[in-house]
Amino acid sequence: MDYPAKSIRMIVSGNINRLLSESKKTRHQICDDLGIKYTTFCDWIKGNSSPKLESLEAMSSYFGVEIGDFFVDFDDPGDISKRLSSYAAHAMTLDVSILDSITDDQFRELINKGFSFRHKSLEEYIRESGRKLVASPEYAWGSPVGDELW
Repeated sequence: MDYPAKSIRMIVSGNINRLLSESKKTRHQICDDLGIKYTTFCDWIKGNSSPKLESLEAMSSYFGVEIGDFFVDFDDPGDISKRLSSYAAHAMTLDVSILDSITDDQFRELINKGFSFRHKSLEEYIRESGRKLVASPEYAWGSPVGDELW
């Protein structure tokens, strides 16, 4: 069965609505928690506009999902490469964790379409852990002997 193609804006809108419903949070709660203007958030929900990357990052952290999840049409029964390539023009950087769920051929296809992959920065890992960064004790490994990297 062929399904009509949805716009990226409508896919993102549907996913925000789904996450809103699953979290049992109100629009006002989310706007207050994330510092998002209420009317802007309502435009995203209605599909009138799409959030920028910074807002998607904030919402992905808030809801505990990957940024790429906002662009996946969960109503479309197609395979993951079709879903990922559908938003190639919108978001060319994917979280490296997506590599666990795609095949080598799908990976090559994404690379050929211009995607790049990003992992979390040290600062992001520290922020997520909720702990302070503590330096480990230094060890004396002896005198340099050649082309060490430090």
